[in-house]
Amino acid sequence: MQTSGPLTFGQLSVMRAVQDLPVAQWHESNLRTLWTLPEPVPPARAVAALYALRARHVSLRTVYDLGDPAVPRQSVRDEVEPSIEVVAADGTDEAELRTMLAASAARPFDLSSECAWRAVVLTRDGLAERVALVNHHIVADGSAKQILWQDLLAALREPGPAAVEHPPDLLTAMAREQRSEGFRARLRSAERHWEKTLAASVAGGLPPRPSGGAPPEEEVFVARLLSRRSRAAAERAARRGGVSVFALLLAAYATAVAEVQGVRSIPMRMVSSNRHGNPWTGHVTSMNQWVPTHVDVPAGGTVAELARRLGPRSLQAFRNGVFDLDAVTRLCARHPAAVASHDEVWSFNLIVQGVSGDPGSFEPFEVTEEDDGLVAYEPAFLTLGPRFYLRVMDDGKGAWALRLRARGVPRDTAGAVLRTVHETLLAEGCLPESPGRSR
Repeated sequence: MQTSGPLTFGQLSVMRAVQDLPVAQWHESNLRTLWTLPEPVPPARAVAALYALRARHVSLRTVYDLGDPAVPRQSVRDEVEPSIEVVAADGTDEAELRTMLAASAARPFDLSSECAWRAVVLTRDGLAERVALVNHHIVADGSAKQILWQDLLAALREPGPAAVEHPPDLLTAMAREQRSEGFRARLRSAERHWEKTLAASVAGGLPPRPSGGAPPEEEVFVARLLSRRSRAAAERAARRGGVSVFALLLAAYATAVAEVQGVRSIPMRMVSSNRHGNPWTGHVTSMNQWVPTHVDVPAGGTVAELARRLGPRSLQAFRNGVFDLDAVTRLCARHPAAVASHDEVWSFNLIVQGVSGDPGSFEPFEVTEEDDGLVAYEPAFLTLGPRFYLRVMDDGKGAWALRLRARGVPRDTAGAVLRTVHETLLAEGCLPESPGRSR
């Protein structure tokens, strides 16, 4: 049984994003989670449950060999111990806990020598109530952490060894399958999709940069807008138009880019989970990959019409979500006139609590009537990836947070894009809108 071997294509996509970064950015692919246990338990029981997760899931015992950067490899190392601590959190409020979690996430992992995850069991009055988890994205993506959460609950209910342990070659076997003759047709289909999209992007306009460049303090930032009203409007408009909320949001986003930036031919990236319809749905690892599409926003068209076109186009992109990034990189080099670089594209992702991702990864937010539709600005934890990244977090209770990470533009430009998305959705849902505000 081979417990060392090549990376899966999902792992490879993460590795290519981080392997050449300066040390100051090694933390950027870290994900953070704050789980609340169903009931307080003895700390030793929570620690044992975390070790049961480690025994069950291969990625929690894996290190990575970058001796040959062109061909990184993975290896299961049972002897490498994870960092699991028990910390008393008596007198610590929610904001302090999240500050502690952020500080932990800012500490990078050495992928070549340590398990790329750490956990802190937080106690009150001597009992474990919460678990703070930080992991590198290569260990587990959002969907994988949902699996970890369910398995943690099972381990807490039934203490003892993991009921089922995955074989040590689980991920290396997956990597070999993805490079097999039987998988080749899927890779060719994905590469054809990339070529078709790149051909459309030749005519695409680049997002304009301000003359002289943006001030250093605004080079990378996040514009944020919280709302219940545009969430309700989107639901109503999607139902009326017979489209998904995802497609309607994507159409509103593209329309906002067209209006604010004057770019009607838009190269777009979306996050594909690559878990639906694949044999490795239950694997804990990173399978996410950026998939391309191209959005043309016709002058005078409606958002609903655009959403009806983008729904099938998005599905087509997601069907081609598994690909060899190295092969695609070589393909992009053969299309120098195309808009292929992450630095030149817009991107989009919708995450719904309770549907995608685990509950602990969803940072709570409150939407007051006064703040609904107001634009604010936050520092960016992550600077990797596409230059413009709209990440929508839907709390599953009728509210969402729209966060647009941007670089190379003034804050007002990103804020205007968010406000236009918000106002476009309100107009589609026939809900009243008050004048846009920002701070």
